[in-house]
Amino acid sequence: MDTISDNRNGTAIFAFLTQKNLDFVVAAAEAGADIHPVTQAVLSLLAIIVFPWEHDAFNDVKRSKLALLAAAEGWPRWRMNGSRRVVELEDLVHVLRNSVAHGRIQFDSDSRVPSAVMIHFEEDNWRGSINAGQLIEFCRCFMKTMKNHVD
Repeated sequence: MDTISDNRNGTAIFAFLTQKNLDFVVAAAEAGADIHPVTQAVLSLLAIIVFPWEHDAFNDVKRSKLALLAAAEGWPRWRMNGSRRVVELEDLVHVLRNSVAHGRIQFDSDSRVPSAVMIHFEEDNWRGSINAGQLIEFCRCFMKTMKNHVD
C-alpha cells in the first residue's frame, strides 16, 4: 500500500473507506439490523490505525499528547495501566497495533450495543481499556486528524 494515493491502494483512502463502512454498520445496528458494530470497530483499527502508521503517513501527529487531544479536541480517554508509559498518540498506536496483530484483545460482554462493551487491549507491560462506543469515536477523531493533515 502506498502512503498517500488517490485510490484504494493509498492508506488514507483505504482508511477513509473503512471509516465510512464503520459508520454504516453503526447506523444499521442502531436501526435494528442483525450486525455487529463492536466487531466492526475492532476490525476497523487495521485500516484506520495500523496501516497508515506503518507507512509513516502521519508523522506530524504522532507526538500529540493524549491528554491534550482529550481535553482540547474531545478525543475519548483510555484507561491504562502497566509499567509502560503511554503518553503520546504514537505510543498508544504502537501498543494498539501490537495488541491487534497478536490477538491480545478481550471483550467483557457479547452485547452488540457498543456502549455496553468494554474492550481490553494488552501488550507485554501495558493494558488499555475503552468502551466500544468510545473506540468508534476514537476512530472518528483519528480520521478527522488524519484528514486535516493529508489535505
